[in-house]
Amino acid sequence: MAITKAVLLQLKGIKLRLQFEPDNFKFEKLRNRKIEEKRNAQFLAYRELCIFVNKYF
Repeated sequence: MAITKAVLLQLKGIKLRLQFEPDNFKFEKLRNRKIEEKRNAQFLAYRELCIFVNKYF
């Protein structure tokens, strides 16, 4: 999976925040995992839709 510029900027922002707010790191890590899971689910749903469309139309 290609890392986009937006993801790199987001990771850089997390690193900067970690320097100043180490207590929030666990929350950020959990939040980012949920975002990544949602992104993966959306990608898989889109892929399934493309396969279905190509198969039957």
